[in-house]
This record gives sequence, structure tokens and C-alpha cells, in this order.
Amino acid sequence: MFHKTSKLVIYDINYGKYKPFLDLSNMASVEKSEILKKIGENVKRIRVEKGLTQVDLVGKIEARIDTTNISRIEKGRTNATIHTLFRISQALEVPLSEICTLD
Repeated sequence: MFHKTSKLVIYDINYGKYKPFLDLSNMASVEKSEILKKIGENVKRIRVEKGLTQVDLVGKIEARIDTTNISRIEKGRTNATIHTLFRISQALEVPLSEICTLD
């Protein structure tokens, strides 16, 4: 008998094709707080690279979100939904995979 190794991957849709962008197969060895912190660092890095303040970013997001929430996300103190991260990625004009990378 053999066991098939399963892999948890989140897929991105690009031009109607699915492609993996976040491989969570090693997630057991990574603490949740580390993941939240890394995603927050990514959001802040991209925002700063684009010359945006938190207020500017909130203004570009087409939803009800405030600067306090952006601050908590950037510091890794809140578990943002995938929908919120998607809206942030659209506002920053980057693929969601760039925000969610754990490298």
C-alpha cells in the first residue's frame, strides 16, 4: 500500500488558466504569526515602493477599509481575509501572489 502525498496550494486565475501561486505544503512548520507578519511586510514593502501612504492605499481600495486595518495587516496583527488581500493587491496593481509570497 502506498500513500499519496497531498499538497495544499492556492491557485490564481490568469487569462482563464489556473496556476499555483502559493504552496502551503510546508505550512505545518511555519507559525501562523510568521505568515501574517510576512504578508504584512510584503504589503508595506510594495506600498512604500509605490510611494503610497496608508491613507493613499485606503483611497485606492474600492471597499470599506480604514487605515487602522491596513496598519494591523502590515504589522501582522490581524488575519486579513483573502478577499481583503485581493482588494489590496488590486489597489497596489500587483498580483495577489506577490503579496502572499512567503519567500
